[in-house]
Amino acid sequence: MSLGGHLKELRSRILVCIVCLVVGALVCLAFAPNIVEQLTNLGKGYGYQYVYIAPRSC
Repeated sequence: MSLGGHLKELRSRILVCIVCLVVGALVCLAFAPNIVEQLTNLGKGYGYQYVYIAPRSC
């Protein structure tokens, strides 16, 4: 395969990776409240106490 062919293949694979990353991020954002709830319930089952912090406003 020539250098141009390799570059076309690389470009198509990078494009597929970016599309998969964006789709995966959107799916995770859609289920974010459920994921956070599952993780906090798992920690509460072990007796963890969560501390919620926020940046100071000036």
